Amino acid sequence: MYNPYANSQQEALPNEVLKKAAANSDGPGHMELKQGLLFYQPAVSGQLRIIKFIPMHYLTKGASSTLSFSFFTAVIFIVLAILAAILTAYYTTKPIIRLTKSMKAVEFQNFDVSVSGIRSDEIGTLERRFNSMLQRIKELIQIDSSLVWISLFNTYYLATLITSDVYRTPAFFVFQ
Repeated sequence: MYNPYANSQQEALPNEVLKKAAANSDGPGHMELKQGLLFYQPAVSGQLRIIKFIPMHYLTKGASSTLSFSFFTAVIFIVLAILAAILTAYYTTKPIIRLTKSMKAVEFQNFDVSVSGIRSDEIGTLERRFNSMLQRIKELIQIDSSLVWISLFNTYYLATLITSDVYRTPAFFVFQ
């Protein structure tokens, strides 16, 4: 019997398996064994039988290399997907965090902040609205402080007028 896998470490096939394959006169067929697959086929008017045995390790060698390649490819793509998700999350949340920090500064009465690097998406719209709102608050504070000064001046002026009128009235001199 010719064995092309002779230098590999395989068990020899039992003689009864070979005899069973040789004695089968039904025509071509195969047998699934623990050690591998056994194929047989009659040749030259049934007087000769061709028997081919393929060891299981030879059959699974290609499958195991394909499995290893698929596993490493899957790991690489999972790592790439995680990196892509992290980068997307970072670049999405970075302007939101920047806007939140600016809002916290305004909360503590720091009106000299503004958001720079405005984007062209919905977050950029929020940033532009925040900057315009902050500018309007600054204008209102300016107007309010001007009104306070005018109010103080008016109060001082009225107090001066009232006091000077009080000193000029005859009733003031009577009660002294």
